[in-house]
Amino acid sequence: MRAALATLPADPDRENEDFAAAAPGAAVLLDGAGVGGAETGCAHGVAWFSSTLGALLLRSITAHSVRPLAECLADSIGLVRSLHEGTCDLAYRASPTSTVVVARVGAGALEYLVLGDSSLLLADRDGGTTVVTDRRLDEVGKRLRGRVDALPTGSPEHAAALAEYRDALTGLGTGRTASGSPVLIRGRLNTR
Repeated sequence: MRAALATLPADPDRENEDFAAAAPGAAVLLDGAGVGGAETGCAHGVAWFSSTLGALLLRSITAHSVRPLAECLADSIGLVRSLHEGTCDLAYRASPTSTVVVARVGAGALEYLVLGDSSLLLADRDGGTTVVTDRRLDEVGKRLRGRVDALPTGSPEHAAALAEYRDALTGLGTGRTASGSPVLIRGRLNTR
């Protein structure tokens, strides 16, 4: 497996909220997210959240090479939670979140997991590329954003619609079903 990694902060004056790292046979990418202008309930911030979760996840998928990726992710999320549950309001709707892309090679197969709108690019043997992306949050966001886009920017109506949109988004980014189970795109490809 070859991994190419690059990341830049969205704004040069802010911390990078992304995390990308690779180890032999494994790679992780997290795109930390928060709702701009919203209180997060977290003293640590989005950059801390994504880098801490990413490092713990990479450690987990390399230390437990046969453990399912979803279980490694769940354990890593639990560890991050334990690191800041005493100082932060983790139930707050706008707490930091992150997309997650994980890939691991082992036993002649590539395993991967994608949660959120970051993409995994898989080079095919015939020279093509397969793109794996979870588009559900984008689709819901488009439906919610219609009123914001229809109003003049800077108007009181636009500001109110934008606040409603932000409130709606903070309730969406959990990546969970109504039962509380994570919703993931998972795959396994034969590498032989």
